[in-house]
Amino acid sequence: MKKRILPNNKPVNYDLKPDQIKKNNDINLEYNIKRIKKEQRYTAILVCFFVALIFIVSIFVFSKIEDNNKNISQVVSGHLTTTFQIDENGIRSSISMRTLNTKYYYYFTIKNDSDSQQEYIVYLEPDNAVIKLEGCRNKLAFYDTILYKVNEGEEYNLSLSHKNDRYIVDEGKINPYGIKKEKLELYFSKDAIEGRHYHGLIKIKNIHS
Repeated sequence: MKKRILPNNKPVNYDLKPDQIKKNNDINLEYNIKRIKKEQRYTAILVCFFVALIFIVSIFVFSKIEDNNKNISQVVSGHLTTTFQIDENGIRSSISMRTLNTKYYYYFTIKNDSDSQQEYIVYLEPDNAVIKLEGCRNKLAFYDTILYKVNEGEEYNLSLSHKNDRYIVDEGKINPYGIKKEKLELYFSKDAIEGRHYHGLIKIKNIHS
């Protein structure tokens, strides 16, 4: 059989023996296997990269959502929606009074979502979860040493606001689709004992829903 001459002047030998053909096939098979494995590695790397990217983006998105949740907390009672604004200490509706001669401020908005007038009460109750966690039940402040004001009004003693098993600090009515802004100010009296503190929760209840 004649040999074919390629443009690079290298002859192509078509008279290959069986063992040479087998050798060439083995070489081609090995090459293809290596190429496939290489492509699989690249594919695996790309998949890992995109999975990691999605994971990072998800963490970022959820952290943003969490940050937003840390700034505002909403509670619904009947036809009323209360929005608590967190202060610089990250407090929502949770109260932790630990220091004498310090005033603690809490801001929230009560919105009437109905087309009728709604009555509400704002009251305080012990934050039993925090009290249990800190094991400080025997170190809690006495209620008659806790003072409060609502919307910079008159000063009241928390012990005197006890009514129907609640410490009611404010109550009133909101017109249809109306909004009531509240500012609660809490502080210890001069008779408070150093080392005692108060853990409580601000609650809003729709009386007529």
